[in-house]
Amino acid sequence: NKTSDSVLGVVVGDVGVVDSSGEKSGRRGGGKRGAAKALKEEEMEEKKPKRRGTKRRNKTDEDTTTNANLANKRTTTKNKKRTNKTKTPPTPTTPSFGRSVKKSSQSIDTKDDDNLETTEDEKNGKGVENGNTRTNTSSDWDGNGCKWVLDNGSSTIKAHCVSTGKSVVLENALFVLSKGRRVLFGDELKDTSGAFIARPCEQEYATDIQRQMCLWNKIAEMLSVSAQNTLVVSTPMHPFSELDEKLFKVATQQLLCDRIAFVKAPELAARMLTDGCGVIVDLGYSSSRVCCVHNYKIVEGTQVRLKVGGRIMTNYLKDIVSYRHVDVSSLQGLVEEMRIKTGKVVLSFVDALKEAKNRQPRDNAHMIDYVLPDFASHMHGRVIDDRENMSVVPLKSVDGQQLIRLTNETFAPQELLFHPIDIGIDSVGICECIALSIKQSPKWLAPLLVSRIYLIGGNAQIPGLSDRIGHDLPPLLPSWLDAPVVTRMDRPAEVVLEGAKVLVNDKEALVSYLSNNNEQ
Repeated sequence: NKTSDSVLGVVVGDVGVVDSSGEKSGRRGGGKRGAAKALKEEEMEEKKPKRRGTKRRNKTDEDTTTNANLANKRTTTKNKKRTNKTKTPPTPTTPSFGRSVKKSSQSIDTKDDDNLETTEDEKNGKGVENGNTRTNTSSDWDGNGCKWVLDNGSSTIKAHCVSTGKSVVLENALFVLSKGRRVLFGDELKDTSGAFIARPCEQEYATDIQRQMCLWNKIAEMLSVSAQNTLVVSTPMHPFSELDEKLFKVATQQLLCDRIAFVKAPELAARMLTDGCGVIVDLGYSSSRVCCVHNYKIVEGTQVRLKVGGRIMTNYLKDIVSYRHVDVSSLQGLVEEMRIKTGKVVLSFVDALKEAKNRQPRDNAHMIDYVLPDFASHMHGRVIDDRENMSVVPLKSVDGQQLIRLTNETFAPQELLFHPIDIGIDSVGICECIALSIKQSPKWLAPLLVSRIYLIGGNAQIPGLSDRIGHDLPPLLPSWLDAPVVTRMDRPAEVVLEGAKVLVNDKEALVSYLSNNNEQ
């Protein structure tokens, strides 16, 4: 019953299909049609893409040997990892900024002293850090060279170069134009109405290192500071060592500083006092700080900080003016200028509110007409102080410029220094902070501190502030102390800068600050 087909090359039978090699395929045959169908199925299976790992195969002796080898490799790698944990980690490398420069002070990065040998530079008082040589700050410095100081405030940066005699005051912010996305400095921009203000400092701390270094580079160019210089920078009353380390590393690389001294602002201000003793009340932009100083050093435990500063007072004035007169919510610089030109402090807030209700200009000492800038012919606002010719009904414009009438807006924002709870800040006022700082000082030092209370900072220029503090402070002090003497220092916004100039000229005091920074 078997027939051969030479064309197909297979033998078809009732039992199954057998190929030309004589092996049975396992399919039932049905004559020539069955053979043709079987061939087509085989061709289709060959054309199908083969998937990896779909077919199972039986374990052989080779598989067992490979599995054993893999197990041995895993155990060896685990042992290597355990041994690597005991080794000392590699020293971290500081990021390179495209050029090698000389660094100052001691190395911040940790080094393995057992694996390093002293070189000739280290024996001569020099160190090596990441391939860049640096000089020793405390022992080898002769006090000469280019020296410059920076008062890094939250609102403005005040700098002075001792070598060239130049001084610079620059806004501590970068202005980004909304149209072209250009980044400009404060001295390059006349119209700040359409600019976005990016400040590197938050709550008096330089948190954005890149923006801060950009501003410091600009100031170094304006002062013509040479390479291998000595820099003195003011820091907050409670500095963060991590931020100072970042500023130190970047400043030594970008500003080419050999020596950097980070000094607290109250200690710099104490350099302007006769014997370096008193209560320093720093009324700044981000906050207000109070501390006692003795022998040009802060007395530990007397530092008190108030959250209210120039920024909060400006924001409060901005909300009042936007609600009552004109929307200035996006004009931070305009409102800041308005507060500086019209702000004052009154002795009694309640009596001042009663007087501000009077609509007669002659009987209301708090009424002021303020002309807003048009940012075309006038870039700044101005105050019209002509109370005799002032009408009862305020004018809408003067020479094409919009005019607004201010009454209690002149003294309400400054009242936040004495009663922060008015806007929901759970804190005491500035007078309570001064009294608390004096109480925490040594008992033998308190009588001397009460007679030497000094106001510094930009907000110390507000009219009537020293009189109000002198009026409210005596009831808060112990009865055995004399009446306090509150003094506003000359040019209070520049006291820290002037104290830094005095410190730079005193070599022994400056070297002590440099050595302390190195130890930290």
